[in-house]
Amino acid sequence: MNNLKILTEEQIKQMDKIMETEAFIEFLEDSLSGHLTTETRDKYRNQLKTAKNRLTKLEKKFREGLEDFGDVSKNVSKDRQ
Repeated sequence: MNNLKILTEEQIKQMDKIMETEAFIEFLEDSLSGHLTTETRDKYRNQLKTAKNRLTKLEKKFREGLEDFGDVSKNVSKDRQ
């Protein structure tokens, strides 16, 4: 039997949020390497810290969801046997 797993709609939305957050982090890092006022630099640093924390949480939640999804699919496979 094929072991292909299909992502749920929620997992796809989580992946989208992760990619958006990664893009925002990249934007902030690129911006911080340029010439900014002190006020803008401080604002971007705070936003960068927040975005990195958000990314960590999103990735953790996504991994946990995949693990739960794997456990459910294993149970379904056992039931079919």
